[in-house]
Amino acid sequence: MIPLYNTWLVPLLIFFCLIGSHLYAKKDESSVHVIYVTILPNQTTIPFFFETKENIDKINILLNNYKIGQVVINNKMAAVQLRFNTEGTKTLQFMIYSTNRFIYSFSGTITISKKQTASSLLMYPPANGSREEETPVASKEEPDNPNKNKKESLITNNSFVNDVIPIVASYSEQYKLPTSAIVAMAILESGYGTSELALKANNFFGLKDWCTNHSDSYLYDKQEEGNWYKKFSSKESCIEFFIKEVLLHQTGKWKKNYTSVIKTYQQDLDNGISKERAAIHFIEQLIENGYSTLSIEEYSRRILKIINQYNLYLLDY
Repeated sequence: MIPLYNTWLVPLLIFFCLIGSHLYAKKDESSVHVIYVTILPNQTTIPFFFETKENIDKINILLNNYKIGQVVINNKMAAVQLRFNTEGTKTLQFMIYSTNRFIYSFSGTITISKKQTASSLLMYPPANGSREEETPVASKEEPDNPNKNKKESLITNNSFVNDVIPIVASYSEQYKLPTSAIVAMAILESGYGTSELALKANNFFGLKDWCTNHSDSYLYDKQEEGNWYKKFSSKESCIEFFIKEVLLHQTGKWKKNYTSVIKTYQQDLDNGISKERAAIHFIEQLIENGYSTLSIEEYSRRILKIINQYNLYLLDY
């Protein structure tokens, strides 16, 4: 976050005070306002000013699903400068987080032109506009990001993916875990939530149950004795168990201990390894420690395919 007293912000605030009062006079039930100039020449650095009404922690700014900036809210206000190097009208997406959990997003546009153009000050969301709850809508424009081989969608219309992302992200930020890898694992292990275990036991990671008392277990194949799997009451409880018990080994309920894998992932990030490589190394380490019967190469290949398909790296902190 850039301090509000920085000199580049003063002209924007003066401009806003002069012409912006009528914008606030309109009824607006949104929890976040963002003010920025919407039409400007190429190679220009643009200040964005944020004001919040609720307990908002941070806001991620995306251009065609690629994160180009982030602000941390302090005293319900924040500001950031962004630079755009290519021309055209672009769709910006503002992803809002409260208590470290993604809650909703809204979109705005900005036009970059060769020639000096009359500028206008715009506030999003508009007074009579709506906001997109729970999951961001993916833009289909070409990204400024040079990596144009990734499929340009953060999420799809698959309800399972939409449900899992915010749950995993809330724990991942708290414990410094790779959201991308864990979401991809849930997708792979449960077949997008369509497997028998997912549908009948809310078990999205194929978690076995080694307890002697199977009152809360699910017998996956009744013809195979002892093929018991854990049964959960909801997606949330399954994901919480997977993260806290399987990965973090908090109470020792899970017979295998993967805490060394978590430490390696965190050390990778601390050592400057990219989020993408750290996430795959995380998967490789899990397999090396006996997580799956598939080979490291095969399991990593399947996970990497899912991560790239949905640009899940954007979810990693």
